[in-house]
Amino acid sequence: DDARALSASALGFVERSIAELFSAAGERSRAEEALARATEIYRMAEDDAGVASCLALRSEWWVAPASSALVRNLVIADAAFPSSELTWNIEAVEGGAEDVDLPQGRAALEEALRLYERAGRFRGAASVLLRLAHVARLEGQLDRQLALAKEAQGRFTDAGDPLHAHLAV
Repeated sequence: DDARALSASALGFVERSIAELFSAAGERSRAEEALARATEIYRMAEDDAGVASCLALRSEWWVAPASSALVRNLVIADAAFPSSELTWNIEAVEGGAEDVDLPQGRAALEEALRLYERAGRFRGAASVLLRLAHVARLEGQLDRQLALAKEAQGRFTDAGDPLHAHLAV
């Protein structure tokens, strides 16, 4: 109720956050329901950046099921363990292209890029370019991967985000 009192976009953010939490908990169907609600709320509010953020999140589920395309689907080991070694089954998921839907993921990312650019959200657009670089890598388009990562790096830098610019390298 508090989010509704702020704005429709705030409610969309809450639903999108719920989707992320359900996804992290392995509750994919509930995550998809929450993300559908968030997307619809953002569309009704005519919030292009909000819709783009939902598309980017959905694309993660299609192209980086282990973690995030922003970090090339790599899983970060929990600091509570004595080593950073991952089990073989996690390592297999990180580098593989099984269980991914590249056409769906790419289409969602291309639409997210268009919406972020239309909204003037250049940092969001840079994050999508970095995700598209991951898709290009999975498709074996290494020159395109490098070009997209370099473009993302430049846009992060232009947006005043040196940490993400470094991530793109």
